Amino acid sequence: PEARERFQLFLKGMLKELLGGNYGTIDILWYDVACPLESHEGWGSLQMNQMVREWQPDIIINDRSRLEEDFSTPEEHLTAASGGRGWESCMTFNRISWGHLDSAQAAPYSYNAQGILRMLQNVCGQGGNLLLNIGPTVDGDVPAEAIEPLRTVGAWLASHGEAAVYGHLDRCTVHTASGTGAFTQRGNCLYFWQWIWTDVLIFGGFETKLRAIRTVPGGHDVGFRQTDRQILVDPRPEAWRDTTANITVLELEFEGPPVHRRCSAFPQLHGGRAFLADE
Repeated sequence: PEARERFQLFLKGMLKELLGGNYGTIDILWYDVACPLESHEGWGSLQMNQMVREWQPDIIINDRSRLEEDFSTPEEHLTAASGGRGWESCMTFNRISWGHLDSAQAAPYSYNAQGILRMLQNVCGQGGNLLLNIGPTVDGDVPAEAIEPLRTVGAWLASHGEAAVYGHLDRCTVHTASGTGAFTQRGNCLYFWQWIWTDVLIFGGFETKLRAIRTVPGGHDVGFRQTDRQILVDPRPEAWRDTTANITVLELEFEGPPVHRRCSAFPQLHGGRAFLADE
């Protein structure tokens, strides 16, 4: 007990140094490992976090002090928190270690730019944040295998991020069965991340009237025809295809919050023709 009390005083002293005014306004307190203590009482987390909020009234605190607090932090998996709660997936670039590993050995396991963006879409589509760790070398260098993918992702975000990634995004309930892409959502707009370029692009199941389709970036109007069952997109010029990471984005603006009737992923045969059955 005496050792634990000494440690709690030491911890509170560090928090006061960091959050008690020496560094101005602090937005996030990100605790890490809560082991070995198995309850918030052992850490004194309730009193500790109340103390932090007296110093920083607008701060948000993660869930690793054995209290749920403001947001969840799943690690090495992309799982949204329930009940609309904020969440942030914590992923390692090489899928193995948070620390530095030999680049030649880690490279085969590391994400390429497309893998990072697919992961980012998954998180953004569920209304979360992505924390991606790169494990720098002991002298602070970025691992060699991470440089090209991160530069590519950065270039892609520079032209697509404001629309499809940054700021508040809604949890998207629209899913596609084609495998050619997926959506993120902001209000009445859906952003279709198309990672397999196809000449024919059809969206099914939308009940809300579509107002416009535009390219991201550029804002070029894309022709379409909407029936009671489908949105048929006009062929787009090859010049509109993303050349940075081969992930093209379309903005679909609806007249209201998009209502989508989900269908089963596999066609069923009925009377000699194929159709998608409503769930």
